Amino acid sequence: MISAENETYQEQHAALQQRSLAPTWLVELRQKGFEAFTRLGHPSRRLEDWRFTNVKPLAERPYALPASSSIETANERIHALVQQASLDEASQR
Repeated sequence: MISAENETYQEQHAALQQRSLAPTWLVELRQKGFEAFTRLGHPSRRLEDWRFTNVKPLAERPYALPASSSIETANERIHALVQQASLDEASQR
């Protein structure tokens, strides 16, 4: 079961990376996060930082890649935020 779940996550992550128009730094950050998740798996109460958190509902929740329109909207928002941050940084110089 876990192997099948991991394959699903890998497929969905790869599809998201292909469909995303996110900046390179965000694509790389997502990749590093996914690699960490692949290595560590879902957290459990056996881990000190998670001992008081019930993560079972998270682990049981099915995840699905959002529709293309949601990703396109997110990409537009990412670009707008990056542009705004660049303008804010430039105005502080």
